Amino acid sequence: MTLTLAPILLEKGIALFGDIFNEVKLENAQVKVFPNNFVELKYTLKYL
Repeated sequence: MTLTLAPILLEKGIALFGDIFNEVKLENAQVKVFPNNFVELKYTLKYL
């Protein structure tokens, strides 16, 4: 899974996946920061 974060304030935020009924563990994060302050995060998902 790759997430890109933009430095914008969204109050409560937006749910990326809606309602999740099972726990999910995010592992192996890789981070890349861009000159425009975006941050890219890469994860491996493990469903518990």
